[in-house]
Amino acid sequence: MFEGMVKHLFKVIKGIEFNEAFPRLTYAQAMEEYGSDKPDLRFGIEFTDLTGKAKGKGFSVLDSAAYIVAIVAPGCSEYTRKQLDELTDFVKKPQVGAKGLIYIRYNIDGTLKSSVDKFYSQEI
Repeated sequence: MFEGMVKHLFKVIKGIEFNEAFPRLTYAQAMEEYGSDKPDLRFGIEFTDLTGKAKGKGFSVLDSAAYIVAIVAPGCSEYTRKQLDELTDFVKKPQVGAKGLIYIRYNIDGTLKSSVDKFYSQEI
């Protein structure tokens, strides 16, 4: 019903006609892939479940976590330590709700740098 109304309003008010269907996600999909029941799909930033790959490596923070996700941030591999610290502060805000941030940078030269290097090899 909502999709039909929106398409009608765009056609009548703006003269724009949509023929394709709006993307649909189940609640479970939205929460699993974006961590929100109202994701902003414009940026294509999806969660990647790393729970099975990151647990059991001797890093107690992740070994005791129920769910571990990664968010790919294209173009951020050259962030400075200060910029990474600012991101960490941001995710700790009550509105976001994370307890912290672990980064893994895929550098331009193909090497990896992580805040938890001592627990995870380059291969892992």
